[in-house]
Parts: sequence; structure tokens; C-alpha cells
Amino acid sequence: MKTIILGVLLLPLGVLLFIFNQYDFVTSGKIIHVGNLKIARENDHLLEWSPWLSIAVSLARVFTMAIGILNRK
Repeated sequence: MKTIILGVLLLPLGVLLFIFNQYDFVTSGKIIHVGNLKIARENDHLLEWSPWLSIAVSLARVFTMAIGILNRK
């Protein structure tokens, strides 16, 4: 039963990984803070993953669902 639940949870993960294949975010940090002088820096970061990752997650879903169904009998 747990493998079937895992397979069901892998479905939206595979779809989201296929639709959104990158994630952008910005971090900021103080460089200098002296009196009224404040200098900050923003860093842009990009996380990218391959569309093959979503295919691998989808295949893992198929295998976990098959194992769950076969073990139920």
C-alpha cells in the first residue's frame, strides 16, 4: 500500500519537473555597513535540471505502482 501512495505522489513531481525545468532565486548580503553608508550585493542563482530527470521520475512512478499492485495480491 505504501508503494502505491509513493507512486501517486511521484506523478505530480514528474509533471512539475517537466514543466518547470529551472528555478531562479536571488540572495542578498551586506558588504559594507558604516554609519549611513550601506552597500549590499544581490546574487542571482539559477538551478537547472534536465528534462530526462522528469522522465526518470515518471518511470520510477510506473515501477513503484507496478510493485505495489503485484504485492497486493
